[in-house]
Amino acid sequence: MGNCCGPQKAYNEPPDDVETPPSTADAPATPSGPLARDGPKSVVLACLDGPTDTLTEHLRAKPELEELRIEAASLGNVGASHVAAELVESTSLRELTVAHCRVADRGCARLASLISSNPLTLIDLSGNRIGPEGVRALSAALKGRAGKLTLLLDENPLVSTPPKAGVAALAELCETLSTYDEVTLGLSACGLRFDSNTSVNGRKLLDTIISFRSVDLSYNGLDDACAQYLAQALRTPPQRLDLRHNPVSAEGERVLVDAWKMNGGNGRILALDAAPMNAPAALADVTVETFDDADDAPAAATPARVVVSAAKPARVVVSAAKAEAPAEPEEPASSPAEPEPAEEAPPAAPEAAEAPVAAEPAAAPAP
Repeated sequence: MGNCCGPQKAYNEPPDDVETPPSTADAPATPSGPLARDGPKSVVLACLDGPTDTLTEHLRAKPELEELRIEAASLGNVGASHVAAELVESTSLRELTVAHCRVADRGCARLASLISSNPLTLIDLSGNRIGPEGVRALSAALKGRAGKLTLLLDENPLVSTPPKAGVAALAELCETLSTYDEVTLGLSACGLRFDSNTSVNGRKLLDTIISFRSVDLSYNGLDDACAQYLAQALRTPPQRLDLRHNPVSAEGERVLVDAWKMNGGNGRILALDAAPMNAPAALADVTVETFDDADDAPAAATPARVVVSAAKPARVVVSAAKAEAPAEPEEPASSPAEPEPAEEAPPAAPEAAEAPVAAEPAAAPAP
């Protein structure tokens, strides 16, 4: 009887070794459900509905856990407290990510209790509901520590209305982080805003963050006064400072960029709204262009008004006014020894034809 799946082996015919399925004993198992990745010392989970048995099982099965990443889960304060309770005896955790998990101040305080007993180099709590109280809990847990730390608190309501308490809490946190050897701090879209002319804590915050390795302050409410204060306080620019999507005018950006270049910022990244919005974070040639109006001095007398936020001299873009200077090489095109370029570029053909016409009347009055 025919078989749509191909010829079948006889019952007494031994199976070929080639057709034996390969052993999967050594192959890593593909996790199903909320478990995104499972390693000997790491657990990555996503889209949990809460502190489930799956989370508890994996936390208890790895007493030497080094990486825990939970993202886009409905943990809340209860789930964060559950995670902290399961890891209360942990001493090897290096990377802790609880991002976009609806964790508020109380849950943040419970997670902060893991800092004292674990050599954490990455704490990612972005996209939660952490406010000033949670920031104070982190400050208390991080006090007196050293080494390298990446602390990401982006997209949290750290500074609410009125902003005084939130700005004071962040200033205290940054002062605590100043004992670290190298800090990467993410404060994007956290509602940060203050009047740098009157806010003592705001100025203290700016004074501290410019000593960090990398700071993300994008999508906040920092204005021209803050940019000018940063320019005055700048001594050694950080490797990267992101101020995009803040109400800083072109004049404020120009003042900051001038101070950035004057203090040795070449090769370091200053991201402003005038820079390419989709430039990768590791790009070290972000350019901020400032073009003069046409009513200013002639192009020959006006230098190129280009400021480079993180300079690679070969990638500097010259202003529009100076770009017109190289238009003079059209004169050699009138020589009769170059007929081929005229054929390749049809628009240039009329210009080449006009040149001989202008030369004939000039030759007539010569006798």
